[in-house]
Amino acid sequence: MSGETFVSRNELKKSKHRNMEANKFYNHVSSWIKSYRNAEALQRLRAFINSSTQPVDIKEKLNGEIDRKIAGLKQRPMFAMNNGICYLADSEGHPQVFTTRFSAVCKLAELKMNGYDAELKPGSVFYRIQINEPAPMEEMAA
Repeated sequence: MSGETFVSRNELKKSKHRNMEANKFYNHVSSWIKSYRNAEALQRLRAFINSSTQPVDIKEKLNGEIDRKIAGLKQRPMFAMNNGICYLADSEGHPQVFTTRFSAVCKLAELKMNGYDAELKPGSVFYRIQINEPAPMEEMAA
């Protein structure tokens, strides 16, 4: 029994070490993403991330940060999944919240003019925009 306890403690130490290394990698690469101002350089960074031996969840988080950064650089709308629904997102990747119906309808009209299949989703005191198709077929003009 003491052998089993020793193995589980050893595995626990290894697991903590792996998590610590993954967090270091995430924080380091995330700071690179924040400092980059070129979409092509971000794509090269994405290739570096995807070829790394990091856990899938770390790669997904970093790729999401790259997607949001590129969208911001190209002045495109950003999207985020929340409970299986795709919403227009803010710069942090959270569903964007509009406090007035007017501002939400203006943004909805802008998205529809650019070819996005979107609809207004009212909440109790705020509005969100749900995206049914994440991207139009042709790229938006900047």
